[in-house]
Amino acid sequence: MRSRSDNLLILKNPRKERLFYLSMSSNFRNLRKKLKKPLGMLIATSHPKSTEYIKELIRVLKPEKIITVGDIVTSYMLSSDIKPDLAIIDMKAERKPLERQDILSFFTKLFEVENPPGMLSYEAHNKVKLALENNNSLLLVRGEEDLLVLSAIKEARENSIIFYGMPKLGIVAVYCTKNKKKAINKILTRES
Repeated sequence: MRSRSDNLLILKNPRKERLFYLSMSSNFRNLRKKLKKPLGMLIATSHPKSTEYIKELIRVLKPEKIITVGDIVTSYMLSSDIKPDLAIIDMKAERKPLERQDILSFFTKLFEVENPPGMLSYEAHNKVKLALENNNSLLLVRGEEDLLVLSAIKEARENSIIFYGMPKLGIVAVYCTKNKKKAINKILTRES
């Protein structure tokens, strides 16, 4: 059951209790603005050498895990012969439905979770954590996967790399360091 109060979406079902959500209130406007900026290095996919750059980044950093968040980013990586250890998708691109059955065939372990738009539920956060314990995993989100990038950064081991999309700009590469994880944890604990 859902209720609306002061433009905030609150889920009353305790199993789907929110961990984090974005609202239209003035308290959250700066945070919304902050989250619209890249959390890491922006790589313009329109550049002809972007795939080579991403591969070189992976070769040099030797990440513990490679994680992708988003259907377009995951598809781009797979078509570039870069296989993520965990891919988080919602079968949508810019909120429009996609048929991406081809992505499903690349992974051996499938997890599913519900996560409403503009929110990061405890259930979704915990599924990210569980999926990270396995390799070759796909987390299929019913709802929206955008904010799960925060969970991926928080829960991934240090020296992991997370790739997510910035519409019309490219791919953001976030290298998991102690400081990056601390910054994300600060956002999550402040807003929960």
